[in-house]
Amino acid sequence: MPAELGLGLLVGAVGGVVGYIGPGGAACSSSETGLPGCATGLIIGTLVGVGVGVSAGVTWGGMLSDGQGAWFTGALPGMLVGAAVGSGAGLIADKAVVALIAAPPLMLVGASIGYELSHKAHVSAQRVQPLVSVTPRGATFGLMGHF
Repeated sequence: MPAELGLGLLVGAVGGVVGYIGPGGAACSSSETGLPGCATGLIIGTLVGVGVGVSAGVTWGGMLSDGQGAWFTGALPGMLVGAAVGSGAGLIADKAVVALIAAPPLMLVGASIGYELSHKAHVSAQRVQPLVSVTPRGATFGLMGHF
């Protein structure tokens, strides 16, 4: 978990900067509505960059820790749920800055939870282990299974 969260935070920050400069800057330069359109483009570009970076960083951290989770079916959907909750908070407050503040931590938590849930989907629940039991009539050997 620490590797997932640490790399998710780091790669998410880099993704936010890239999103701010790249798509956010392009939306700002092509905006005909002035400052409000420019600010919206910058916020959307930043949040998209943070989201992609967070989900990739969490997946990368999990892979470095021998995790078996998935990006497409785990970290990405979890990040999208976190982004929806954070953006919803911004819409409720009627301020885009609230979404910019609330969404990234929720994206990180959502990506980590999603990655861990997808990891659990890849782990087999079937287990067989040897069993030794001592009774008054002697020792018993066998196998015990969990299916």
